[in-house]
Parts: sequence; structure tokens; C-alpha cells
Amino acid sequence: MYPRSLFNAIRSVETGGEPDPSSAIGMHNELGPYQISEAYWRDAISHRPELGGTYQMVRNQYYAEWVMMAYWDRYAPNFCPEVLSRIHNGGPYGHTSVKTNNYWLRVKEILDANNDI
Repeated sequence: MYPRSLFNAIRSVETGGEPDPSSAIGMHNELGPYQISEAYWRDAISHRPELGGTYQMVRNQYYAEWVMMAYWDRYAPNFCPEVLSRIHNGGPYGHTSVKTNNYWLRVKEILDANNDI
């Protein structure tokens, strides 16, 4: 089921309406198809320095996915789609915050529509 289908669902929630998701810039200057903040990127890189690169590289979908996996590896207590989605949206403890419930429901809706959950 995932990570490809989960990545696709998260990307759709983050930048689904953008004609060029790699050029997307969020409300708080998050970048790329997954709307990754610089703090998120720095955190992931400090956990997996072998990823290297620059923050601007999160505009590339595949590099951004490696960054996400490093971030999840650092913070996710398990690798279920809900936990991963909510951490992506809400930070290291996002999976415990009620603020990320609606985000997860949006991701889940896409996964359900594609029979990926």
C-alpha cells in the first residue's frame, strides 16, 4: 500500500491544485510538492546526514520523499499511514495532536478513494 500511495495522497493534500507542485510555496514558506519547511528538512538531515543536499532540493519530489522518510524514521513510533501523515503535518508529536486530525482525514479520504488503505 505505501509508501508510494501515502506519498501520493500527502502530495495531493499539500499541493493537489498546483499546476507545478515543485514550485509551490506554502503560507509559511514551505517548499515543493510536500510543503516541507526548512526546520523539517534540517531535522531530517541531522538524522540522516548522508542525504546531503540543500533545502531548495525539497522541490524535487524524490529528494523530498527521502527527507520525509528520514523525518519519519526519527519520530514515528510506528509506520502506519495515520501516524506518518500526522507527523508530516504536525511535527515530531503531530500524531498525538488533535490539530492534525482533519489533515489525516483528508489523506485517508484519498487513500480510501484509491483503495489504498
